[in-house]
Amino acid sequence: MSFHLHTSNETESLLNVLLDEMKKDDPLVKRVIVTSGKGMQNWLKLEIAKQLGVSANLHFVTTERIIWQLSQASIQKFSYSTSNPFSKERIAWKIRNILPSVILDYPQEFNLINSFIKSDDALKKIQFCWEVATVFDGYLHYRPELIQEWENGEFDFQNKDAAWQGLLWKRISSELPCPPISTLCHENSFAKEGPKKMYFFGFSPIPPVYLQAFAKYGEKHEIHSFCLQPTYHYWKEVLSNRQKLIKQEEGEAIYLELGPPLLGAFGKSWQKFILLLEDLDIYEPNFIQANNINSNDSALTSLQNHLLEMPEGNDPTKLTFLNSDHSIQFHSCHSSLREIQVLQDFLLDQFNQNPDLLPSDILIVCPKIQEYSALIKCVFDNPESKETKIPYGICDRQCRNESLIIDTFYHLLEFAEGRATSRDFYSLISRPAICQKFDLGEPELEIIRWWIEETKIAWGFDTRHKEILDLPPLSENTWQNGLDRIFIGFCTGNSAAEPFDELLPFNEIEGNRVELFSKLITILGCLKKLSEKCSVRHQPSDWQNIIEDLVLNNFFVDYEKNHLDLTELRKSLTVLTN
Repeated sequence: MSFHLHTSNETESLLNVLLDEMKKDDPLVKRVIVTSGKGMQNWLKLEIAKQLGVSANLHFVTTERIIWQLSQASIQKFSYSTSNPFSKERIAWKIRNILPSVILDYPQEFNLINSFIKSDDALKKIQFCWEVATVFDGYLHYRPELIQEWENGEFDFQNKDAAWQGLLWKRISSELPCPPISTLCHENSFAKEGPKKMYFFGFSPIPPVYLQAFAKYGEKHEIHSFCLQPTYHYWKEVLSNRQKLIKQEEGEAIYLELGPPLLGAFGKSWQKFILLLEDLDIYEPNFIQANNINSNDSALTSLQNHLLEMPEGNDPTKLTFLNSDHSIQFHSCHSSLREIQVLQDFLLDQFNQNPDLLPSDILIVCPKIQEYSALIKCVFDNPESKETKIPYGICDRQCRNESLIIDTFYHLLEFAEGRATSRDFYSLISRPAICQKFDLGEPELEIIRWWIEETKIAWGFDTRHKEILDLPPLSENTWQNGLDRIFIGFCTGNSAAEPFDELLPFNEIEGNRVELFSKLITILGCLKKLSEKCSVRHQPSDWQNIIEDLVLNNFFVDYEKNHLDLTELRKSLTVLTN
C-alpha cells in the first residue's frame, strides 16, 4: 500500500518535506492537495511561492469533494454526477418530500414525531427535517453498518427511535441515485479515474468511512499525508488525569505512567484516529523533528520538548520561570469584546518589541470564529490612529460571513419575511451593495433616516401587509402612511396645511431631494413586491425566477468585484431548481 504518513511537531518542517516530494513530480501534471479549509490553502500557496518562486498547477480540494471525484467511475452506471447526493441539504429536502407518505404507511411507528409533522408551521417542518438529516449524516459517516442493515430491511421494532428512522431511511435510499460512499469504495472501479498521486496537508481526523476510501485509493495510487503530531513516540494509550481517576475508581490498576497527561487531555480525537489507522495497517509515521526546539530556554520550548520526549515516569524537570519569559501567557477577560481588545494591545506590543515581526508571521487560532468575526472587525478596523492599524484576514468562515454580497442577499430575504420595521430598513439600505446600486451616500442616508423619524414610520408596508402577518390592519405608522404624508406635503407645498384625507402633510421635499424621494419609493416598491411573493408558496423553478428578478437584478450591480459572489448565488439557485 502506497500510503505515506509524515508527521512533525512543526508545520514548516512538514512543508519542506512536501516541497521535496513535489519536486519529484512532473511540473506539467496538476498536483492535487487536500486540505481542511481555505486558511491552509492560502498559507500553502504563499509559502510554496516564497520558496519555489512560483505557486502554479496546484489543485486544492476538500475531503468530501475529492471522495466523490474518486467515485466517478463507480457511479457512472447510476448516471449521476460527482457532487454528493448524500449532503445534509439534499437529504433534508428528501425527508420533507417523503415523510408524509411514510407516515401514512406506518402510522404507529411514527407516533413519536407526529407533533412536528402535523404542525401548520412550514418552517418548523423543514427545521425538523434538517435535524433528522443531520442524524442520518452522522450514521453515514460513523455507523455505515446500521445504514446497510436498514437498506436490507432489518429493523429493530423494539427500539421505537430506531424503528421510524430505519423505515424512513429505507424509503429515502430507494430514491437516491447511488449507494453511499461506504459501498462505493468497495467497487473495483473506485479511484480508477482519480489522480495518480495525492497530498494531504494539515490532515485532521476524518470519518472512518472516508479513511477506508482513501486506503482503497492507496492500494492503486500514492498518498502522502502530512500531519502535526506532538511526539515521535507511540502515544495512543496516554491518559489524562481525569481518565486515570476514572480507571482507578473502576478498579483498574495503572502500573505505568504512560506519558504527559496533557497529551491525553487534548489529543483524544487523534488517539481514536491512530486506532483507525492501525486497523487499516497504515500507521507507520515518518516523524520530522523541528530544528528550533533544541533547548529549554523558555517555558514554551520546555513544554514542547517534554511532549516530544515523553520521559519515563512523567517527572518533568522543573523550570525556573523568568520575568522576561513571555512565551506562554494566559489572559483572563470579562467578555469576548475585551478578549479582542487585549489581543490587539498584545500584538501592538509585540510589533514594538520586535521591528522585524510582520503581520504575515502571526497566526491566531479561534475555535468559534463565527462568533468573533464581527468583534474582530469592530476592534481592528477602528484603531486609535493610522499608525496602529494592523492588517488582518479572517479564514474558514461560512460564505455569508466572508462575502458582503451574500450576506446582503440573506438580509433581503429575511427582511421580505419580516415586519418591515424602519430599523431593519435603514440597516438594509446602509449596506454597501445597496448603496452602490441606488447611488446612496452618507448624506442621502441621513436624510432618509430623518424622513423616517419625522413621519413616525414604524413597521409594515401597508394595511394588507399587516393582515398577512395576522395583525390589526391599522394604517398608522406604516410605510404607505409615511410616503403619503411626504407626497401630499410635496404637492401642497405647505407643511402647516390642514390634514388632507386625514393625513397631515410633510413638506420637506425640495430641490435634489425629489430624486432621493423617488429612489426611496423605488426601493420600497421592490421590497414590497418581494415580500408579497415570499408570502405565497411557489415551485423551486418559480423561486429561481423570483429571486433572480426581484433580488439579484433589483439590488445588486454585476461588476468585477461582485461578479464571483453573484455567480455563486446563481449556481445555488440552479441547484435548488434541480
